[in-house]
Amino acid sequence: MLTVTTAQLAGQLRKLADTIDTDTDLRLSVYVTITPTYTAAQNARVAAVDAVAELLGLTARPVKSAASWYHEASDVRDGVDVRAYTHIKAPAQRCACGAECTHTSEAGTR
Repeated sequence: MLTVTTAQLAGQLRKLADTIDTDTDLRLSVYVTITPTYTAAQNARVAAVDAVAELLGLTARPVKSAASWYHEASDVRDGVDVRAYTHIKAPAQRCACGAECTHTSEAGTR
């Protein structure tokens, strides 16, 4: 389990920003990925992603990538690719009538 504080994480990001700020010859691609600890319950992880997304002015939503589902918010801002996400269970599948479908293989899977 990660035992650093949010203040320690922020401090490391500030050090990185200071380094980038002082070295004008650096040519970088920057990716920042923020994920809550997976040991938390799904609703707590989703709430954490929503809180980060709101601070960044983004909206998180369920996204399917390959066979996995994520609750995710992402954007590219001033050359920085920012992504906040957590794995989630697959949303309930819906039949044409709008009711939750119980006869598809994806219902209730991750």
